[in-house]
Parts: sequence; structure tokens; C-alpha cells
Amino acid sequence: MAKPGVLSGTKIKINDLTTEFAAKRDVDIEKRIMERNTISARFLRLTDLHLKSYLRHKKQRKIPFLGSFFDKEQISEAEKQIVGVENWQPDEEVSHCKLCFAKFGLLTRKHHCRLCGSVVDDGSFTENTPARLCSAQVPLSLLMEKLPQLNYSPIVKSNWDILISAGGVEASHSRDFSVRVCKTCKDSLLHSKHDSRVDLPENIDVLSAYDEILAVKATIISSLARYQNLIQENKEAYNNQVNRLRSRLRKAVKDLEIMVNAFLNRFFAIDAQLKRLTPTHSAKLVTNIYKALSVFLQDSILQFKRLNEEFQKVEHQKLAGQLGASTRAESCTQHSSPLSATMLLNVSSRLTKKQIRELREQLMVTNEQKFIIESLIEDVKRQRKFDELTTLEGNRKELASRIAELTDELGEYGF
Repeated sequence: MAKPGVLSGTKIKINDLTTEFAAKRDVDIEKRIMERNTISARFLRLTDLHLKSYLRHKKQRKIPFLGSFFDKEQISEAEKQIVGVENWQPDEEVSHCKLCFAKFGLLTRKHHCRLCGSVVDDGSFTENTPARLCSAQVPLSLLMEKLPQLNYSPIVKSNWDILISAGGVEASHSRDFSVRVCKTCKDSLLHSKHDSRVDLPENIDVLSAYDEILAVKATIISSLARYQNLIQENKEAYNNQVNRLRSRLRKAVKDLEIMVNAFLNRFFAIDAQLKRLTPTHSAKLVTNIYKALSVFLQDSILQFKRLNEEFQKVEHQKLAGQLGASTRAESCTQHSSPLSATMLLNVSSRLTKKQIRELREQLMVTNEQKFIIESLIEDVKRQRKFDELTTLEGNRKELASRIAELTDELGEYGF
């Protein structure tokens, strides 16, 4: 005997944390943005601070250790004020580097990051790869060259060319216009550089094509929501609206499929070495856009298919009600006699013109859905994404079965 749970069905308790996750993610994103803005503001103030000292020493051709206004101690004190005294870690309270956890000693020196105030190691005796150093003495001219979009002060803008060329002068003057920066602050500061890459000239075509696709995407989202509401209301007066909306949705989904394929052919090419499609440029941007569009297209087709099935179910219920109990009783009294072609013809002849028209529309919609699914299957096979093939094949079989049912129901009134 089967277990009771098998007979009644297994119940699964679901705890949806999507809302909580989205809220926490928004808080984390806002926190990171504020930290980046703080680092950028400190960098701008540091640039102004070292600019005056650098220009003065460059003009007087002195060894840049002591100046009339900004000597070494005064500059260090000003750097503490920029970071904040409460953020400037005391040397005696720190025994290990917070990034590599190395213990400070004779060969492992302590250094203060001028952007966050943390005590870190320079990694000169423990790491040979510059990109993995915990901190480095970075020329401000190099950072300025990589971050030209920041809101620099007028004095910095007026001396821009002089400051950019500061990295190429002799070591004494170059070191005077440099600061100690930890790896974390460097990555945070250069994050705005990665954001600005989106506006590069080679990305204009990608973004313009994406904007066109977004317009079609918005149409599909609004139409699907309206279609679902009309089905739930199930009013006879809305039949014309449903038919127009369904045609609009069908056209929008087809247009989106064409645009996604055009995007693929335009910004992807077959790599001769890898023997697969790869982006021609801006690989991360193009790949993410294409993946998002492909997922949305497949979800839209499945949702459109589900809504059509609901609509067809509602229409079948209406048809059953219109046929009436008398027709069903008549068919029951004749079940003992053999079915003939004439009786099958009578079943089809009992369909009204409106019912025939609605069934034909359902058949046409299902055929178009099957065509879209078959097109997606061809694309998936061409891109060798076999993990998505099973779902699409199942959808195609369901649609083929539904087409056969509608064809049998229409009989001689089919296409």
C-alpha cells in the first residue's frame, strides 16, 4: 500500500527571501557607493594639497623635503585632517597588516594609506608582483591621467599638463607629487574608471542597439500584464481587446527574437582558435546584455504560452456551457451504437461560427508559438547550449499535442 504522503502529494514549504535579499543588496550597494565617493573626495583634496608644494619646489628647483609653507610635518598633519583624525590608525595599536596579515617587524615596515588612514605593509620583501602589493607610493599624476572625469579644482585644471608630466621628471620631484595608497583604496578609486568605459565610442553602437531592444521589452512586459488581467476578469465584452492584445504580443515577441539574433550576429564572431562565438569588443558588456536578453526572451515565450493555455481553458469552459446539458445527454444515449462518420460530422456541425473562429485563432496562436520554439531550438543547437535544449524540446512536444487536439476538434473546419 502506498504511503499517505504519496497519495495526497508532497507539500513543500517555501520561504521567499527575495524581498529581503533585494533590500540588503540595495543597502550594500549604497554603502559601497558612499565609500567610493568618500575616497574620490579625499583624493581631490590630496591633489590640491600636494599641488601647491610641488609647484613651489619645481619653480625654486629645491630638494622637496622642506618648504616655506608646506614642510613634511605640515603635509602629514594636513593629510591626517583630510582622512580624519578618528580614521587615522595609531602605529602602536597595529601589529599586523590588515590585507596580508603579515606581522610588522624590521623588514616589514608600517605605512599609512593617505586615503583611508589604515596601517598596511608595502610588501616589498614578501611579494614580487606589483599588482598584489598591499600598498605603494603612487604618483598622483598617474591617478589623474586614469581619472580625468573627476571634478578637480580650477587650479588643478589650469596646471593639468604640468601635473600629468610630473611622473616623467627626476625622482625627487616625482616623489614629491605622490602619496602612499593601499590596494583597497586604489581599487575603489579606479572603480569610476571602469564605469566610464561604458561611454567609450566603441560602446555607442552596443548601447544604441540595446536601447531599441528595451523599447520592445517594455511593450512585452506591459502587454503580458494586461493580457493576464483580461483573462482573470473573463468578460465577454473584452474578447476584441484580448484578440488585439494577443496579436500585439505575438508580434512583439517575434520582433524581440529577431532583434536578439541581430544583436548576436552583429557583436559576436566565431573565434578561429576557440571555435566558438566570442564578442568582437567590450566582452563583458556585450555578453551580459545578450545573456539577459536571451533569458527574458525565453521567459516571455513561456509566460505567453502559459497565458494562452489559460485563455484556451476559459474558452473551452464557455464552449462547454454553450453546448448545454441536452447535447451531452443526447450523446450519452447513443453511446451503445457504433460511431459513424455522420455522427462525427454532427459533432463538428454543432460548433457555432463564433466557436469555430475562436478555435481557429487558438490553433493559429499555437502554431506560431511552435514556430518560435523551433527557431529557439535551432539557435540553441547552433550555439551548442545543450542544457537549454531539453526544456525547449518539451515545450515543442506540448505545443504539437495541443495543435493535434485543436485540429481534431475543428474537424472539417480546420485550416
